[in-house]
Amino acid sequence: SPYAFSENEVVAFVELEGLEKASPEEKQSALQQIDNFAGRTEGQVFSQISRSDYAKDLERLVKNPERIDQAQTDLCGIAAASKCALEREPLKFVEVATALYEKGEYHSGDVSVYSNKKLHNSSPTNGLSPVEYVTMVSLRHSANYIFGYDPNWEGIVPFVDLNGISGFTYPEDIDWISGEIFGLQRTGERDLEEVLQPDVGFIQSKINEGSTVIAIVNMNSFTSVGNAFPVDFPTHYLEIEKLEYNSNGKYSLTYWSWGRSYTLRDVTQFHLTNTIWRLKAYY
Repeated sequence: SPYAFSENEVVAFVELEGLEKASPEEKQSALQQIDNFAGRTEGQVFSQISRSDYAKDLERLVKNPERIDQAQTDLCGIAAASKCALEREPLKFVEVATALYEKGEYHSGDVSVYSNKKLHNSSPTNGLSPVEYVTMVSLRHSANYIFGYDPNWEGIVPFVDLNGISGFTYPEDIDWISGEIFGLQRTGERDLEEVLQPDVGFIQSKINEGSTVIAIVNMNSFTSVGNAFPVDFPTHYLEIEKLEYNSNGKYSLTYWSWGRSYTLRDVTQFHLTNTIWRLKAYY
């Protein structure tokens, strides 16, 4: 049925009461806007990306939000926020993406997103697709309060370079992108001190109510299940998709990153406590 109760997982969830992801009708509206965009002939600032290629890539991501990928960049936080927007507000994502392609900027009320003019005559780099290159890089460029962001400089000089801070994303940037740009609501947050307390209940409750849970982790420690690491500097944003308690007293955790899902098995509460820095939930 197109009218899904609890995302069609009635055993696992309570009714979501408005927290469902985009309906088929909403996705269809987004796809219609892409068709309208593809049919226009005027307005284009990214000269090395054809309108047809951009439209095809945008359609691909609206149909498969989980495929959005940071590729060989440090845009993990931007990718996680973009996936959430594609799943929940695809029409808004298309509105932002097409405005950036045609005008190089997007405005809504007091909120603005600007592309990096240095990239207008460049082809996508670092493994990014056309939409990822235009949209995610523009979001990073606009949320970066110190320097503009240019993916061509990614990784050449750690953190600080001539054009940006190598994609370094502050937690507040995720709130700005998710809330101010894409209109999502934050349903909960755990900072470092709170994460050091038992956080399994928070993760499970937010997933079960239908929220998207974005975690900031130290990736090396997070994926090294079975090793005891102290809390280390956070290096990566990802989405926690599922956290299930096993009969052996440990957890199975499924997370999304780099355009796909992964599963960690035999995860302990101690492991989660010592590898997660902050949690944010949105719908």
